[in-house]
Amino acid sequence: MTRRSRDKKRFGQWLKLIMLTRGLTGVEIAEATGVDNSAVSKWRNGTLLPGEEACEKLAKFLDVDPLRLAVTAGLISEEIARVPPLPPPDDTELAAVERESIADLVSKKISRKRDREALLAALEALSERDNYANAPDGQMQEALHRIDQATQKLLALLEVKDSDQ
Repeated sequence: MTRRSRDKKRFGQWLKLIMLTRGLTGVEIAEATGVDNSAVSKWRNGTLLPGEEACEKLAKFLDVDPLRLAVTAGLISEEIARVPPLPPPDDTELAAVERESIADLVSKKISRKRDREALLAALEALSERDNYANAPDGQMQEALHRIDQATQKLLALLEVKDSDQ
């Protein structure tokens, strides 16, 4: 994996978490940075990095150090900036609420086996995320991949459920 690809993934993961923990939408980020919502979606998915101007506006909007955000977004290296990238936001409270909500849904009588399986997969993925909270990047990547897989499975099952009605 190239440095640029790692930067995109790292920034995308950081942005996803910051949006979740702060309850922000892509539209809000887009408005604050002066870009299209599709660009924010690409940032979040790790397929595009923000430009310098958007990065400056994002730092101001999120009230974070602009230099550290530039490092996080791969616009400047840690060595040159002499600062580390921004750490992932603390999402322990959010993760606890997510786990509790999913566990509550699973404990109720769910009529469809696939719904129950999807919820259990989501709960497992959240547990994995908690287990790897302080893990090296490789293990964190795997945990985030599992979370994404469980989320996609849940969304697919919900779409099937909607079309059944």
